Amino acid sequence: MANANLSKAPSQADIDVGRKVRFQRIVYGLSQADLGAALSVARQQIQKYENGTNRLRGDQIDTLSKLFKVPIQYFYEYDPERSGLPFVEQQQADDDMFRFVRSKAGKELNFAFLRIRDPEGKRQVAALVESLTRKDDNGS
Repeated sequence: MANANLSKAPSQADIDVGRKVRFQRIVYGLSQADLGAALSVARQQIQKYENGTNRLRGDQIDTLSKLFKVPIQYFYEYDPERSGLPFVEQQQADDDMFRFVRSKAGKELNFAFLRIRDPEGKRQVAALVESLTRKDDNGS
């Protein structure tokens, strides 16, 4: 018998996993229908996964990790800057990020970053970008 006290509202974990699925789908240029075909589910089901309304099964997460070439842990990593944000704010931030990733500059930056093989080099580039954003935030 199901526990009547379980909430029907999406959990923060489901929302976070769905957000990462949506991000990867868009980065790879897939439609919800394309991703649905890869998981043998309808486009509407992908929409529910991305919104955190429905939970992905373990075998689906495994398929997604192979499709997107990310470790399974990627979908469960905690992001303190985003976790707990209201869903609407998460969607807006994601939309801003997706617009950049799909832009010419975003693609060039991401592909150049992917060509860096040295993990320390990647950390240095990330640190440089972070320091530049702090300067912008401080009005310098």
